[in-house]
Amino acid sequence: NGKRNMHIVAGLPEKSGELFFNSAVLVGPQGFIALYRKTHLFNEEKLWFSRGDIPFQVHSLPKARIGIMICFDWFFPEVARILSLSGAQIICPPSNLILPYCQKGLLGASV
Repeated sequence: NGKRNMHIVAGLPEKSGELFFNSAVLVGPQGFIALYRKTHLFNEEKLWFSRGDIPFQVHSLPKARIGIMICFDWFFPEVARILSLSGAQIICPPSNLILPYCQKGLLGASV
């Protein structure tokens, strides 16, 4: 039938009322599962986006427990710690790693 039983985490700009957030959604075969709004805004990102107001959460899927952080959130070890202690087996970090050290830093955060 062409349908896949998969889940996707995707980053996107979100408008909520008069505010804009750097957000990520978790979707699955049945549709929307969760929304996360970036907590740690980087540099001039604060000019366009508001700080996230949704706590870090772990979502139980059929084969794994998923946590979400966005881009610069990886710079703060407590984010991965909170997600790990909450049971995350996989942490998904949609990112736009623009600075040269970011790619290596994100790999270090994954350990």
